[in-house]
Amino acid sequence: MQRRAKPQPAGDGVKLIRVGVFGDAPEYNQPTDIAAPDDGSGRLFVVQKKGLIRVLRRGRVLTRPFLDLTRDVKSDQLAGLLALAFAPDYRQSGRFYLYFTDRARRVRVSEFQRSSENADVAEPDSARSVLTITHRFPKTNDLGGDLEFGPDGMLYVSTGDGQIGAPPDLQGVEQSQRLDLLHGKVLRIDPRPSGGRPYTVPTDNPFVDRAGARPEVLVSGLRNPWRFSFDGKDLWLPDLGQDEWEEVNRLTPEQAPGANWAGRPTRGVTALTCNRRSGTRRARSSSTPTVPVASAGER
Repeated sequence: MQRRAKPQPAGDGVKLIRVGVFGDAPEYNQPTDIAAPDDGSGRLFVVQKKGLIRVLRRGRVLTRPFLDLTRDVKSDQLAGLLALAFAPDYRQSGRFYLYFTDRARRVRVSEFQRSSENADVAEPDSARSVLTITHRFPKTNDLGGDLEFGPDGMLYVSTGDGQIGAPPDLQGVEQSQRLDLLHGKVLRIDPRPSGGRPYTVPTDNPFVDRAGARPEVLVSGLRNPWRFSFDGKDLWLPDLGQDEWEEVNRLTPEQAPGANWAGRPTRGVTALTCNRRSGTRRARSSSTPTVPVASAGER
């Protein structure tokens, strides 16, 4: 029998406000993200798992989608169009970025442009590939992921470890621990093209000078960080479990660079077992465990 988290009352002053109503049609019933550009319009952009982005203006859903990627997105189980981030200079540049799984179930981070004629529509032919991650195990469900611009103006991307679906002989080989892979990480990049490259890596990333490591990596050792956000300069980073525990972690600017979250011998508030098939991790560090700020048993 799995443990259940004890419900906690909402904090003072916290309440939910209805901002719009979506219909019952299939394209409306799987929202994965919601974002608002800093352009003074007050609009909300609702990301739909199957590949649509809808505009919500003053509580009303506009009939025409902002963008339709249903032909390009593979939507099944945890795959689909998962996240949207507007560039800090969106008002001027019209740039925005999407995290999705393509028809081959590869993770894609792509840049798009707003239409120059209609701010409620994107240019579908403006797609520019920024980053592609191919999973070794095609049936994996741990695909991540999220993307957000941090307070430093860089794009942060969280990725799943892609471990589920591994054959038995590779169940204990954790991709999130391998710094030569982008799986199970938080990445930090400047997504603007430069010098013929689709993006650049900030020179102060922790592994820029380490041989054999991907310089994009900021944090390693994650399982499936499906969402994260910034509160000021602090990174709040949930990580999904599988059998028993979920957790929420907080990383300050001093803690984040080079942090290895699977190096802790805990998952949630419990000691980890060494059973990769059950979704838990093998501890590979003798450092003092860091307890997450919140954890909950799966229902």
